Amino acid sequence: MDEDLRNMIKENNILLREAVEKTQDNNTRIKNIHAIMKRTFWSKIAYWVLLLLVTAGAFYAIIPSINSFINQFSPVAFSVQDEANDVQNLLNFFSSDSEEISEE
Repeated sequence: MDEDLRNMIKENNILLREAVEKTQDNNTRIKNIHAIMKRTFWSKIAYWVLLLLVTAGAFYAIIPSINSFINQFSPVAFSVQDEANDVQNLLNFFSSDSEEISEE
């Protein structure tokens, strides 16, 4: 029985050493995965910050063009608005005439 006990202890030691090796291997893999996740997280934050900065910079750079476009075409918009007002006045005039005719 003494010999069986010694063999069982040796087997247990071998199994424990294998378990410790696997645990250490898993620990290093988990640390690597965690480091990759950290880098990915910060990379995504840097990506979105860069994207927002580029968008804001592009908008800031295009503001003079937008202002010149608005200044160039605002008289056209006012003339179109004036024409629309003239058409509306004309329609109002004819609708008021038809109401007066129907009342007589």
